[in-house]
Amino acid sequence: MRQSVAARYPEGAAARANVMPLTSLGPSPDFCETAAASRAFTARVEQPEQLRPALDAAIRAARTEGRAALRNVLIAP
Repeated sequence: MRQSVAARYPEGAAARANVMPLTSLGPSPDFCETAAASRAFTARVEQPEQLRPALDAAIRAARTEGRAALRNVLIAP
């Protein structure tokens, strides 16, 4: 988004801004809560050892229950 706006309006306020208006997800929404509202399987992964069990559970939910699956994997900034 930033590149297309800056290319079109290189002298515009959005191109000069450190944060492009209306394109930030800060603070980040709770993606798991949003997906869970649609009955999707969700798993929030904060530590590396949580990843494999979360992937296995998501695959199981998708294959056996026909549910959508979301794994929210948090990484260091």
